[in-house]
Amino acid sequence: MLSSKLKPQKVKRAFNLVLLSLLCSVLVILSSCFIKLQVAARHAPLPEAILVLGGGRDREKAAAQIAAAYPDFDV
Repeated sequence: MLSSKLKPQKVKRAFNLVLLSLLCSVLVILSSCFIKLQVAARHAPLPEAILVLGGGRDREKAAAQIAAAYPDFDV
């Protein structure tokens, strides 16, 4: 009778450990992605100009929108 009560507790504890380790793994992965993005953002140079290569109205519209948002950029 005592052994039948221990089995569900062991299963529940094992499930909780698996769930906790999965949660910790997800947190580590997300935090490492965030850190990598922050490091890349600090090392990336700031753009100074907008260059449109090739024709196409979509490209020209996109360049015009960027130029309107950043008036200090050379186009």
